Amino acid sequence: MRFRFPEKLYREYEKFKRFDPMIDERKHLIVPAHVVGLRNRVFDSVRGRTVELVSPERETGKEKSYDKVKITSKTLFDKVFTTHIAWELHNELDDVAEGFAKIHRSISTLSGYDNFYNVKLDVQISLKGDGVHDLWIVVPHQTIGMLTFAEELSPVPLSFMYCLGVYHFCRDYGAIPEPMRNECRSRYETSVKLLRKVLEIARAKLMPEEVERELLEKLERRALPYHEVAVMGDAAIKKAIELVSRGILEYDEKIGFYLRRRE
Repeated sequence: MRFRFPEKLYREYEKFKRFDPMIDERKHLIVPAHVVGLRNRVFDSVRGRTVELVSPERETGKEKSYDKVKITSKTLFDKVFTTHIAWELHNELDDVAEGFAKIHRSISTLSGYDNFYNVKLDVQISLKGDGVHDLWIVVPHQTIGMLTFAEELSPVPLSFMYCLGVYHFCRDYGAIPEPMRNECRSRYETSVKLLRKVLEIARAKLMPEEVERELLEKLERRALPYHEVAVMGDAAIKKAIELVSRGILEYDEKIGFYLRRRE
């Protein structure tokens, strides 16, 4: 079995199998009980087995196997497994990661940080689900940043992203019974929709000019029917309606939104 783990990070450890306070953290997560069960099933399936660690080569981007480790403890399993699911999520949700990166790059003033933390509070309230179980994991600092799209600055809780990663992994993992894999697929899709909604909310509140810019760029090429703007999110619809009221756009039920012709 292969787990993705950055080779450069791996080489920083003196004793990879143990907790390293210079590189690792013990993080407290609050997750649904079934996520703990899924994590334990994966652990049980690899416990005592030797797994490959792979990392992408800088020149080609192809994965290469650089070492093998025997999974002997949950400490070792957690750091390897959590880093693997973080990489998997980044590959599949690269547009979301870039969306959050743009938001973080835009925060450069004290008022910007104040607004950001207000949004962060709103987001964390909206993401509260059926978490009823405490889970402690050992995870590299770098992995926390990968999972949350920017460490402490992220409006997305680590617990939520950990669950998302577990669902992503288990939806196609053969050691998980098929009914549970199907449930993981469903929960993953639902969680991704919520994550994209969170990104939309954050962009609308923190980067309204970005939403307007993207909308106008598309409208410069052609008119956009209502449903196409709706696909861009609630923030885009609200911005389009606002631009109509400001006289920048016009709306026709047959053709949709379009730039107002200059007299």
